[in-house]
Amino acid sequence: MGKSTTGSRLRLGEPLATEFAAFRSAFYNAPEIEIIREALKEHIERVLDQEPERLKLFEKAKKQIMEEKSPKLAVVGPTKD
Repeated sequence: MGKSTTGSRLRLGEPLATEFAAFRSAFYNAPEIEIIREALKEHIERVLDQEPERLKLFEKAKKQIMEEKSPKLAVVGPTKD
């Protein structure tokens, strides 16, 4: 079970901090990060479904970020001993 929190470290402000605490409570004090991840994923999907131009920018940015994160691999041929 998640630790009880006021949400202040998230800097949500009121009334959102209270609403977030109540929402967590309704879900048996689910971990904050679990709720945040689910909400953010749903928000991103909804916005991108409604805004095709933003979807193109999102996909381009995501591809660039993924390329920057991926390790640089080089093909190495057989060694000659």
